[in-house]
Amino acid sequence: MTTEQEPVPTRPLLEDVQIHLKVIAEGHGVLVKRLDGTDVRLTRLEGQFDQLDMRVAVLDKTLNAKVDAIDAKVSAVDAKIDVVDQRFDAVDAKIESLDAKITAVDQRFDAVDQRFDAVDAKLEVKFASLQTQLERIAKHLGIDEAHPNVKRASTGAAKRRKAS
Repeated sequence: MTTEQEPVPTRPLLEDVQIHLKVIAEGHGVLVKRLDGTDVRLTRLEGQFDQLDMRVAVLDKTLNAKVDAIDAKVSAVDAKIDVVDQRFDAVDAKIESLDAKITAVDQRFDAVDQRFDAVDAKLEVKFASLQTQLERIAKHLGIDEAHPNVKRASTGAAKRRKAS
């Protein structure tokens, strides 16, 4: 054994390292191309995102304006409904007042109707009484009820006629 070692050939080692470096460099080149492509796509997506963001901002502004307009219209309709509701309450109060007046008039009419019935009953009694009295007077005077203008001769007058 010799204490000295043989020199290692460096050329094949360098060629071997150079091949590996070339493979690594090509891999890095592919990665750089892919990253450049990804960067381009990300830049395009950022532009599209910015456009969408601007569209969303415009839509948000438009939507807020429309919501505010609708809110104003709803408030106006609500105010009109309140006015109509107040008018209905006023009409309802007037109807209740009229109903109370009609009830009072109806009660007064019932009282007058009862008084009329009482007067009618009294008149019927009076009429019957007068009829009876008139019949007695007519009988006493000898007036025929069928022909009130023709007087019947009394029994005393008939006797006198026979005697003459």
